[in-house]
Amino acid sequence: MKKIIFSTGAEASITDTSSVYLLGIPTKDVTEVAAFKEKLTDKNLSSFSIVDEGGNVVDSAENFTFVEITTDGIDPNREETNFQLRVMSSLEIRIAELEEEKEVQAEAIAELAEMIAGE
Repeated sequence: MKKIIFSTGAEASITDTSSVYLLGIPTKDVTEVAAFKEKLTDKNLSSFSIVDEGGNVVDSAENFTFVEITTDGIDPNREETNFQLRVMSSLEIRIAELEEEKEVQAEAIAELAEMIAGE
């Protein structure tokens, strides 16, 4: 079974048929599906790798975002859930960068306010 390694260092097992565009997990259990979905944040998907059982990187990607969850409608007995991803547009990437810059600036302003209030 393959693994996905996110930019934050978090890891998860995925099916051998997974790719950067379609990640599969070997379950339809709602709790496990929800837990995996929580890992598919834009921050985690800003850079990630797919590795095989030997730890060799077989694929990697940057600036992806989650699209939707699907199950195999052809074979209802197949225990697999798929998570579709796509590359973020240049506009989405720029907005994410601006939001990150805004957070840094807000923290700096808060620190300055605390310093001024403490004087």
